[in-house]
Amino acid sequence: MSQKANTQADLKQRSDVLILFLLRLQELEEREYHKRFTCSISKADGGYVITSDEVEEEYLISYLAVVRQFLLHKECICLKNIRQILYDLRSKLPSGIKAQLDGLQAKWEKWMVGVRFQFTESSVDLKNWELLDLWLHHRYFHADLKKLHLFYAVPDHAEATCRQAMQTYVHAFVNHVLAHRALVVSVLSKGLLPPGQFGSLNNLGDNVTLRRLIISRPS
Repeated sequence: MSQKANTQADLKQRSDVLILFLLRLQELEEREYHKRFTCSISKADGGYVITSDEVEEEYLISYLAVVRQFLLHKECICLKNIRQILYDLRSKLPSGIKAQLDGLQAKWEKWMVGVRFQFTESSVDLKNWELLDLWLHHRYFHADLKKLHLFYAVPDHAEATCRQAMQTYVHAFVNHVLAHRALVVSVLSKGLLPPGQFGSLNNLGDNVTLRRLIISRPS
């Protein structure tokens, strides 16, 4: 009885995590930075040229405060955890959804291999995800003495390029996260998980363009 109850409680918690994931995605899209920032990448002279909009740093920091929740493993809505929930339900998912889940990861891994930004200056070599870690955890939100010196080792003339490369990676990662929304909505709308504290989704169906979720909360 206890084991069954724990299993049911775990499933309800997963339902809440998926709904929270969707809510955080909405919050992400509503941040001013998300509305303003665009970028493009083109090949040139054996490398890549990034073209992006300048957005105030305050907007970037506010945006990263949400983005980091999809990155940190300790956060329940980190993308790795969301994908694990979906994979655990794969036996109940239509084959098309399973294929999409695998396809998203394959596409992301291909992007990671195909486009890599490096900053090399005085033996400091930082790839794109390392740049994000540097700005996110050692510049804006934490003060880790083990790596903080790397940020201040970046010369003034290279700081703008360093930030631009990081922002481009964030842009690609966010698009990757957003691509999972339709799969999460499909799982919730098909009732594959019992309603948790949030309740259930009503009248959502496969329409993932809604700006607000319609949630039925238990009375």
